[in-house]
Amino acid sequence: MGRWVRAAVAITVAVAVTTSPTLSTSAGHCVGDDVVMAASWADAYPTIDEMVAAADAVVQVRVTGVADTGLIDSDVNSVPYTDFSARAFRILTGRTDEDITIRQTGGELACDHYVISGDPMLQPEAEYVVFLTEFAPGQYRINGGPTGRLMLDGERLSQLPDSILDPVQVPADITTLRDLIG
Repeated sequence: MGRWVRAAVAITVAVAVTTSPTLSTSAGHCVGDDVVMAASWADAYPTIDEMVAAADAVVQVRVTGVADTGLIDSDVNSVPYTDFSARAFRILTGRTDEDITIRQTGGELACDHYVISGDPMLQPEAEYVVFLTEFAPGQYRINGGPTGRLMLDGERLSQLPDSILDPVQVPADITTLRDLIG
């Protein structure tokens, strides 16, 4: 059964359990459910120009690990979040410190793994270009969920499948994006 919750990150989330109930293993660890949440993003940015205009900073980052996890309280329920530590090594626009925290809705809670459909969790050691809004000093959220994150493979850019950007809008590489942003 799904239930609706409104998260503090201005998204509407439907929760649906997609696997078996939590089980305890002999080692004391538990095997939990995969909980897929559906999001309706409060803000949409269908073009690079709109994403840049809405962002406090556009930054090339390398995720260095998980800094913290917790719950965002909402009207109906609490929604888990994960804070990732990241190293900003190329600022395309705006300002950030070199070491920042990026908050993403989802993560581990009581052995269950929560994720928003179409917006997979950031991966340690992966590189991204992210369109960020600062919500507390040194702490950021990615604008527009999967649309606000471009994956990097060397210098080559690609978007997540659930991004609303027209693929024609996504430059082939980081240099072209930097030139486009100016």
